[in-house]
Amino acid sequence: MKLRDTIWGLFLAIFGCLYSGNAMAGSGGPDPYGYIWKDSNEPGITYNWVDITTRAGAVRVTNLADDNAVGPFNMGWDFHYYWSDYSSVKIGSNGWISFSNIGNIASCFPKVPTPGGVGDNIVAPFLSDLTFISNDGSQPNPGELWYWTNQVDSFVLQWVNVPFWRNATPDWIGSNSLQLILDGNDSSITFQYKQSDAVNFPGGSGCTTYMEIGIENVTGDLGLNYSTGATLPPSNYAVKYIYPSGVSFLVPDATPVWNVDADNAGQFVYSHRPFLLSTSLSNVGNTAITSTITAAGRVRDLGLNTAWADSALQTGLVPGNNATLFFQDTMRLTTPGQYYFEVSTSTAGGQDINPTNNTNAIEIVSVDNNGGQATLSFASDFGPTTSVSWAGGNPTDGVAVKMVPPEFPAMIDSVHVYLIGDGNLQTPSPVGFVIKIYGLDANGQPDPNNQLASTTIAAAQVIEDAWNVVPINPSVSVASGGFAVAWLQQGTGLSLGAEEFGPISRRSYEILGGSWAPYRNLETVDFLMKVSTGLPVGVTKPTDRGQDFTIFPNPIQARATVRYTLAIGGDLDFSLVDMHGRIVWQSHVDHAKAGMGEMELEVNALPAGIYGLQLRHRGIVSTRKIIVLGEY
Repeated sequence: MKLRDTIWGLFLAIFGCLYSGNAMAGSGGPDPYGYIWKDSNEPGITYNWVDITTRAGAVRVTNLADDNAVGPFNMGWDFHYYWSDYSSVKIGSNGWISFSNIGNIASCFPKVPTPGGVGDNIVAPFLSDLTFISNDGSQPNPGELWYWTNQVDSFVLQWVNVPFWRNATPDWIGSNSLQLILDGNDSSITFQYKQSDAVNFPGGSGCTTYMEIGIENVTGDLGLNYSTGATLPPSNYAVKYIYPSGVSFLVPDATPVWNVDADNAGQFVYSHRPFLLSTSLSNVGNTAITSTITAAGRVRDLGLNTAWADSALQTGLVPGNNATLFFQDTMRLTTPGQYYFEVSTSTAGGQDINPTNNTNAIEIVSVDNNGGQATLSFASDFGPTTSVSWAGGNPTDGVAVKMVPPEFPAMIDSVHVYLIGDGNLQTPSPVGFVIKIYGLDANGQPDPNNQLASTTIAAAQVIEDAWNVVPINPSVSVASGGFAVAWLQQGTGLSLGAEEFGPISRRSYEILGGSWAPYRNLETVDFLMKVSTGLPVGVTKPTDRGQDFTIFPNPIQARATVRYTLAIGGDLDFSLVDMHGRIVWQSHVDHAKAGMGEMELEVNALPAGIYGLQLRHRGIVSTRKIIVLGEY
């Protein structure tokens, strides 16, 4: 018997009769994990409707229809739900959200909670047959859905005048307005019902679960039901789900939290060059894993053909701890293009209660280095499947992509963007656009105060529904860390192409009113942007630089030897840079002689992780990746 089954059987026997829910009661629970709910008839729980549609930064959710789902949407912060943290939500048209990328949920609805169903890992404030479309053009559907986040600890979803579906013309009836509030301060979940339309509620329609209100964990075994069947909450009413003050439910849960670097984001590598892959495992549960965790890694191309595979082992992991594992088989991709780097975990003895988070994938782009020239892009050449632009056409609004070249220095020569116009190719584009390039700050994030270049393209120069090449003149040299390239709209009628398939970089940002934030569709969309890079003027090709160096051993426990070879003598500068581009160690060698030389590199004071060791000689910078293992 699996550990999860044992735990569930024990707690079901104790608590099973307590979490079935009753909309007429003032409180309910606890569920086996310890969640309870209280309504606004109870002391301390207050109905307090605040309209978010007028708040700065509020976003209206589009493309909702009848029985469909959209997203995930990035909240900009981590919400703690049961024993895991989530930063994005998927939204269903039928009054639910999920912290996993599950499929659709339609009538008849699964009872909340139910293990093994499509509703796992959901929060359902109004799981019923709602609709956002109309089959009668003269009677458009009035329903709207909005969300707002403060990017720190608050996320609000607001349904406005959303009707029920019916089999008639028009195919909607009634009006419901409600809110779902996620509060990061106490991990609570609040449902607020401004208008609950019991008069037009279509009832059972042959289903015993035509209305479900409640929460359900990622395995479906745990949850707390407030209402089931056909009982609607009253209007001007609130229900709050309260996270337990103490948790006795034991959960071992291993997951790969990031691959290659802590951003868990896309990577550029040069074709034919070796690249050392890594992953970081975490026990996001609340009890120790004592058995061996196997991390199986593989790299696959867009056709899902395996280009590389290896595995690494970790023995035991306590809650809240991370363990960085390095795959011993070095990856070398010979064909340029997009790849998935996937890591899947398995645990001996069934010591993992949650299999849904056992796989993590990032994008790797193999770049052809042709004579020192390279094109960096997280997008494919298949063309757009969607686009992005912001209502109002504010010239300080736009989007951006962060890029970390596979080698430094990188000279940015041009930016390529795929632009979609107003649909009439016979007329000029109504507006132009601006391309800006920014450096990164000390934390490796785009720095709006460090603009490196800006180029404005007039409307008459725009080529609609095609790639547009924007020269960067003069070219911009980036010595380390990386850069961000931004596309800023200059009005309405022009948008930037984007794609929703293949590996996703998670390197995208949105810019609204000059303020930057991770793009709301970070997990599912990449922008069609390319950057052409080369070497600075006067720098020879990488194959003819007149300098080279190696580090051994690598990975490094405490110290290593750096062996360098120079075609011409001169001063040397060594710099050790972390994954955020910060210099953590430096050394200088005066008047090094031509030929071979050595120096010692000590890393005792550095935390475990991946670093770049840079050698600067006669204005040329060469970089090698090293891995610091940390203390024994």
